[in-house]
This record gives sequence, C-alpha cells and structure tokens, in this order.
Amino acid sequence: MSNVAAFSYALISALFLTGSYPTFGLGFFAFVSLIPLFPVFMKCSTVRVLLWTWVSGVIFLGITLFWIHHITWGGMVGAVIVLAFFFALPFAVSRIIYEVSPRLGFIVLPFAVAGMEWIRSFGSLAFPWMILGNSQSSYPFFIQFADITSVYGVSAWIVLVNISSYLIMRKKTPRRWLLFAALFIIPIAYSMAVVLTGRSDGKKMQVALVQGNVIPEEKWEDGMELWNINLYRSMSVEAASSSPLDLIVWPETATPVYLLETPRYRRMVQSLVDSIGVPVLTGTPSIDIDTRETWNSAAFFVPDAPHAQIYHKIHLVPFGEAIPLDDYFPELRKLDFGQANWDKGKERVIFTSDVLPPFCAVICFESIFPDLIRSFVVKGVEFIVVITNDVWFGPSPSPQQHARISVFRAIEFHRPVIRCANTGISMIIDPYGRILKQTDTFTRDTLIGTIVPRTGRTFYMRFGNVFSLASFLFTMIALSGCLYIKYHSGERNP
Repeated sequence: MSNVAAFSYALISALFLTGSYPTFGLGFFAFVSLIPLFPVFMKCSTVRVLLWTWVSGVIFLGITLFWIHHITWGGMVGAVIVLAFFFALPFAVSRIIYEVSPRLGFIVLPFAVAGMEWIRSFGSLAFPWMILGNSQSSYPFFIQFADITSVYGVSAWIVLVNISSYLIMRKKTPRRWLLFAALFIIPIAYSMAVVLTGRSDGKKMQVALVQGNVIPEEKWEDGMELWNINLYRSMSVEAASSSPLDLIVWPETATPVYLLETPRYRRMVQSLVDSIGVPVLTGTPSIDIDTRETWNSAAFFVPDAPHAQIYHKIHLVPFGEAIPLDDYFPELRKLDFGQANWDKGKERVIFTSDVLPPFCAVICFESIFPDLIRSFVVKGVEFIVVITNDVWFGPSPSPQQHARISVFRAIEFHRPVIRCANTGISMIIDPYGRILKQTDTFTRDTLIGTIVPRTGRTFYMRFGNVFSLASFLFTMIALSGCLYIKYHSGERNP
C-alpha cells in the first residue's frame, strides 16, 4: 500500500473519530471510525501500521485536545504525541498476532484497545479522556453493560462493531450479519433489563447547583474575596427561598480563600448554612499552617455543626495543578509551567451527616477515572458529586467532553451524579446515565432538581476491572504465543 493511500485512510478515520465526540457529538460515527484503518492493518508491516495509526491518532487528538493549549502549548503537543502512540499500540500488537493468525489478530484487537486504555489510566501522567468508550455517552440505552465492564468494555464493543461492519463489507454472509445484529441486540436488551428492573431504594433529594460563572480576574484579584463569597451566598439564599432543598453545591474553588483557616470567611459560610438550614458543599483552597502544604479541596458545611468536613483532591492535573512526581522530588516545584503546585490528598473522604445519605465529592479531573471513583463508592456512597472549574479552557469542546464523561460514572455504579461547574456545564444525571437537567456554558445560573440516592452494588463496584485486566492478559498471552511461534518458526526455516 502506498504512503498516500495509507495517509488517506488514516485521515478519514481521524475525521470520523473527531465527529464522534463533542462538540460534534455524532457518537454513531464511532461505529465506522476504525474501518478505514483495517486495510492498513491488513496490508502493511507492523512498523507501518504503528506509524499510520499513530498519524491518525495525532490528527484526531490534535483536533479534539487542541484546547489544552490554553494551559500549555508544550503540554498540548506532548499529550497529543504520547496519547497517539497509545492509540496506535493496540493495532501494532494485533498486527504482530495477525501475521501468525489473521483471525486471532482481529479477535485480539478489541481487547488490546480496552486493555491499553485501562493501563494508561494509571500514574501521575494518566489521561483517559478521549478513549473510544466515552464517545457513546449520548446513548445510555446501549451502554448499561458498563456496570460490568466499565467504560473500557464500551471501547471494546465499538472496535467489535467496526470489525463486524468491515467483515460484512468484504463478504456478506448470514453468520456475519447475525454477529452484527447481536452486537446491538444484546446491549439494548441488557440495557432495557437493567433500567426496567432497577429499584429506587432511597429517599428523594432536592439539590441546587450554583453556577457562579466567575472569570479568573474576578475570582483571584486582590480584594475580590468578599465579593465571591457574597455572590454564592446570595444565589444560595435565592435558591433556598424558591424551593425546599436538601443540599446546595458550589463549584471547584468557589471561595478563593483558605476558607477553613480564615475565621471570618468560614463564619460567613457557616452562618449561611445555619440560617437557611441547608448543607452546603463548596470547593476551596486549604492549607496546613504548620507544614505549609496546600490543597485543592471540597468542604462540607452542615447546619449547627461545629466543624466542616474536608476532602483534599487526590489526582492532580499534570503540569496544571502539580509537576508529576514532585512529591518524591520537591525540587521539581521550582520548574515553572504556570502550575498551581497543590499537594496531593491521601484520604478518600466520605461526607456524612444526620440529614443526608453518605456521598463523595470528586474534583474536576478526578471524574474521568473510574477506578478512583470506585474507591469512594465501595465505602457506601449513595450519590456522587463532581465539582469543577472549566473556565481555563475557554469556548472550546473541553467543557462538553468533560461533562459527558460523568455519564459513565453514573452507569458504572448506578448512582446519581450531580455536577457543579463554575462556568458550566452543570448537570444532574440519573443512575442510568440519563441527563435530567443541565445548564449552558458561560452563564450565571442555579440548577435545581431531584435525585434518588442508591445503595445497590453493580458487578463493577463489587469486582472492579475484571474485564479490563482479562483483556490485557489475553492480549499479552496471545502476543507472547505468536512471538514464540514466529521465533521458533524462523529457527526451523533459516
């Protein structure tokens, strides 16, 4: 295959992939997005497969992650190059297997994709953002099986659909049509069964998400601390006066002060909570006066309680909130990429009170990690709160991409998710990933709605990443076996 043809296939695939995600949001494009890569996969050497699928990944990720340049141009370029490699690697691994057994090469590919996506969700540089499964967040009637496999199983399913479609294009047989139909009928049937048999075993809660729409110049400028807190106080009072509420949520770093360490401002929030009789969860910076450690935190205020509960963000944005590995090598903090240099939290805090069921609050970037959310939910969480501030990314696809990822956290655990964002998108998601209400971006708004906390346990909640681990192990075993066969075949046939 010529380089021109290979590049053309790579480009077409990248454009279909791009269209599958916000802001285009044509998730069904994902079902054909990999088909142009299969002729490259079948006709090129392993090295060229790696090259051209990497090129496709660079184009796709370069368009969809271009917004990272609002934080750092170097980080954006580096992220695209590295993530495109991880996009290409499953194709190269499967191509090695294909050379020994073409059928096995295609069988392994979906599991190689799922396993690799899972592996790259670990570590301080992890960024499982534009993974294949996330493209299907608009179709909860297809993807309830994520309560077994997590989002990575949805990625494998997408690859299977692409392979099935390609096989039909090459040769139409009843068996291939049956496989294609089953790949949709089974997920739909399972999703219907999950939704129809699900029970709402909790008491209804009325929540208010306060979207302040505060730009950085208004938040962090000297002398604006009181203005910020009063903005959220007044919006909360208005929300509480218009509707009976069980919980009010403010977004990430809504209070631009060390709230719990500054008595004046802490009393302002506590007096609000006491006067309206509604608990408030707010994002805030926090500090240990003795050690000078600082954290990006969530504070939970309960009426008439002597102290607020606090959670410190565990998974920080690399190069945005901290330099990777700076907790092991403090000298790295002297590098200036414009990062915040927060310290990492260590405790998975569950917020509890006499008036609300237990819940967790994760901050911004943390919402994209199913493993991290699971480590909270297994402690008895009945609903999930996400607080975030996506203002840094400007009018880009990022707020839509980020918000839609939370759909999977609802499905994986069958827990309602409430997401409060400074500049949007704030949303209320039911336990099956259906978005009940949401705000627009860059508007000052208060979103009020009802959730029903849940206590059931999904397969994924109970057993974790069984599917992803099995996918990775299956890929490695198949690869090792095929390399062994190739090596010993070469010895016998010099």
